[in-house]
Amino acid sequence: MGIYFTDEVQIAYEKVFYSWDPLIIQEGQSKLQIYADQGNGDAAALLSRTYAGSEFFWPGASIKENDALTAHYLQQSIKQSSAIGLLQGLRTAGAILPSLNRQLPITKEEAFNRVLSAAIQGDVYCQYVIGNVYYWGDYTTIGPSAINRLHAHANWMSKLKKLFISTRTYYQKLATIEAAYWLDLSLTNGFSMFPDNLRNLYLRQKKYDLARSVMTRAASCGNPNAMYWCGIYAEKDDNDIEKALYWYEQAAQYHDIDGLEEAGDMYFKDKGIPLNGPKAVTYYEEAASLGNPYCMIQCVYAYFFGLHGITADYGRSAYWALRALGSSHESYLYPFLSYMYLHGLGVTQDRAAALYYLQKGLQEFKRRAKENNFQYVPLMQEILFCALGYAHEHGYFTKTPDFEKAVLAYQQANCREGEERLKSFSYANGIWTRHDESSRTTCYQFDNIYPRQHYTLYISKHASTPAHRTSLHSWDMLVQELSTHHELHLTYNTVKSVPHMFVAIASVSAKEIDAQHIEITFYGSQEISREDGLLLQKEPSKKENTYIPMVPINDGQQFLVDQNVSTVVPRSEAMSIISNLYSTGALPSMHDWHTQYRTLPIPVDSIILEVDQQTFILTDLPNDQEEITAALLILQDGGCSKVALHLESFKTGAFCMYRSKHHATSYRVQLFMPNQGSPIVCETEIHNIISLNYWLSAFLLNGSYPDTSSWRKKRLKLKKS
Repeated sequence: MGIYFTDEVQIAYEKVFYSWDPLIIQEGQSKLQIYADQGNGDAAALLSRTYAGSEFFWPGASIKENDALTAHYLQQSIKQSSAIGLLQGLRTAGAILPSLNRQLPITKEEAFNRVLSAAIQGDVYCQYVIGNVYYWGDYTTIGPSAINRLHAHANWMSKLKKLFISTRTYYQKLATIEAAYWLDLSLTNGFSMFPDNLRNLYLRQKKYDLARSVMTRAASCGNPNAMYWCGIYAEKDDNDIEKALYWYEQAAQYHDIDGLEEAGDMYFKDKGIPLNGPKAVTYYEEAASLGNPYCMIQCVYAYFFGLHGITADYGRSAYWALRALGSSHESYLYPFLSYMYLHGLGVTQDRAAALYYLQKGLQEFKRRAKENNFQYVPLMQEILFCALGYAHEHGYFTKTPDFEKAVLAYQQANCREGEERLKSFSYANGIWTRHDESSRTTCYQFDNIYPRQHYTLYISKHASTPAHRTSLHSWDMLVQELSTHHELHLTYNTVKSVPHMFVAIASVSAKEIDAQHIEITFYGSQEISREDGLLLQKEPSKKENTYIPMVPINDGQQFLVDQNVSTVVPRSEAMSIISNLYSTGALPSMHDWHTQYRTLPIPVDSIILEVDQQTFILTDLPNDQEEITAALLILQDGGCSKVALHLESFKTGAFCMYRSKHHATSYRVQLFMPNQGSPIVCETEIHNIISLNYWLSAFLLNGSYPDTSSWRKKRLKLKKS
């Protein structure tokens, strides 16, 4: 059945690389896992690719990216003499470990010839792999077989051009022809999961019609991302909005993250399609749940303002804002987060967090104004300055209200909320005064009626919808949440405290233990004494490799720690507790409940091994000592010019080893030692690789340095940022 793969691997391969159904793909992946664990190197090579993330595999398959498994199975495939595994490893950073590189079970040329033979016989995956050998330039490291194929394209014109261009450029041009041949042949034969390299080849050659045809052909084979590109071509090149929407929605049906984004924009922006906020946000939320930061921002924006038929939902807006933190679009979140934390909309009210995001938002606004860059869209600018006005009005910056600055900020907001709040101020005798206890607005909900605006419900994730928070809830909805998902979470929007137990309660959960019992848990923070904090840090019952995070307060005399208190009670009692809490805010007595402190895993500082430009992450000391030794032997044999070793954080410094320019058996060793002020560089020459290996082992295992008293030393000057 299979030309290159065994019959059982061929069947699994077709499920993984020819289907656009996540369940079928995952079924095929499970089979590959079985065959790989049984020792089939080609299955391991294919399996490695499924874990390599969206750049190497279709993200709609819902297979979580896993760098460790990617490296593990790729290295396993190479050790088991997989030809496609070795060719894939040529362009995967850190795939071919130093110890493996010294003793490859098959040569690169043998691997190339084996895959080439199958490609000529018609194996489409092998055709794709050979195309990539020439696309990425791996042919230069393989041997004569790969180079010789290029000579078939060397007609009299290219030979003439060779007189005027470098040999490297000459072969690159020939390799482009060879790559296009194999990649096009693979697509023609139905392998459509990865058409981007062929499209990029045509784009570089300015063959735009051919580049477009690549995506049209791939879309006809069912590739969702190619469908998205068909939509882009229809919208941008043909100005055919209806056709573009068709292709975007086709891609969205297969959960393509780009197609979902564009389909959402079609219904949310004025592009010629009737505006439909609920439909737009359905697409946005699915893309956001797949990690699209732009769509997260769109969800924040849509739910905060309630645009185009969407019901405003601060909890849902806050959920996506918090999810998008750390993304490339983070700066757009600052106005929303400052406003929500200021007023407790969808989040627990937190003045410090509000001021933090407010200041970051103002810095971003000023930076863009200075650079004459595009500004925040008007609605975002409005809430930023309304938040600033409210903070000045209540003295959150200086503990003293500053009505003059508050009025100025509300005027700069230039919006309905600003105008409404300005009505509470009057100007007389050169000063601004406020004639109400606080300025007011009808734009957002600030009432104090339970349960409205006092809680945010966290909806658990299930198969059909992503997890989210919502401010739109009712008692019936809570009961339904508990009966459907057997767990509910309510987050407090305003701070509640319990003397001697909680400085602030953040949230409460109810979790079904069995048909008759429910566990109630309150989460929050508490102040503890310095003595109690020191005892907690030494507590022997703590989980291994974890710690209790503590924030010092009151000049270090006390600590703020996160804790939860919980109890298991009969269902009827639990529902009564939740009902009283929800309807009136009444808290139960929790003094005999179980207390637990939040712990975090101790961060792992990875070991980085560098061999020239290749980087390897070592995770299994002392077993990885073999890789360090192999790297030093490669240096000794002249296979590289530099080996470096350090922790990812560089907190213990770094070793750099170079071959001596004057003695074949000598090594120049540099040790970068951290030091207050400026780091110190120590340098020496060594002739004994065994001693060098010993130094490195001691450096990694216990952070110790060799005796550097006789080494040359210099202090590095750090540049001021």
